Amino acid sequence: MKNEVIICNNISLSIKNKKILKNINFSIFQGEIIALIGPNGAGKTTLLKAVSGLLKPDIGEILIFNKNIYRSYIPEIKAFIEIPSAFDYFTGEEFLKYFTALNNKEFSVEKIFEFFSQEELELLKKKKISEYSHGKKQKVFLTAIFLCEPQILLLDEPTIALDVSTLRLLTQKILELKEKGCTIIISSHDFHFVNTLCERILFIKDGEIVSDIRQPEILDKIDLSSRIFQYLLTIKDDLSIEKAKEIMRKALKKINDNVYMIECTFLQLQEILKQLVEKQVRILEIKYYKDPTEIFFEKFLQ
Repeated sequence: MKNEVIICNNISLSIKNKKILKNINFSIFQGEIIALIGPNGAGKTTLLKAVSGLLKPDIGEILIFNKNIYRSYIPEIKAFIEIPSAFDYFTGEEFLKYFTALNNKEFSVEKIFEFFSQEELELLKKKKISEYSHGKKQKVFLTAIFLCEPQILLLDEPTIALDVSTLRLLTQKILELKEKGCTIIISSHDFHFVNTLCERILFIKDGEIVSDIRQPEILDKIDLSSRIFQYLLTIKDDLSIEKAKEIMRKALKKINDNVYMIECTFLQLQEILKQLVEKQVRILEIKYYKDPTEIFFEKFLQ
């Protein structure tokens, strides 16, 4: 049985006499990746800061490896919550060397070559961090964290300003850490990123956890039989497209060359597909235009 790595007991926290977190209770097991989902101002970043030890609750306690975060130094935890300005006058390479040395980790160009292209490595050597784009700064600080191979990782909106290749690498590195037993909390508005990685979701609204749910349970809470969804059909050839138009008429809306959309319930879709098969319409792919789990998420983001 996996151990509880993070335990939050009855956390409440105020900033300038305004209560931001209210009676937060949850625990996270070793190797879990969980997401914090909620609207802006819900308290997600404040909760991450509390778990990292940057903010102390008014009441309650946070235990990391059964140690009180405010009474113990816990080097196994690393957090990316805000881009710090304190290192603006370091070059990227200077910062990475400093951060790895601070954490008793080895720095080598070979190790960071996985994260940066040759052109980017030259940038790290020559330019100060203050001269970098937002996305490049984010990449440098995320790289520093991954080089340290933390046992607990806290990420606040890590995908903002990242290009596609860096986002793919970030996903890969998070999964690699999970395989090594790292426990990870991610706050993000990026639905696809969260849906790809996180096995459990904490929904936060007005400083309270309003739902704690595992990914497989989400679809159970959505009425797929009666709700109308938008479906995308990829149809193989022109003859099949003409046959599909005859069956569905105005209900079939063209998206691009061979991709069409229909709006119907799941049960209606089954009947439509039966008719398409009978007429030998060749369908290459059927998928949701908007994933049902995204619809479930949206009600917590309003």
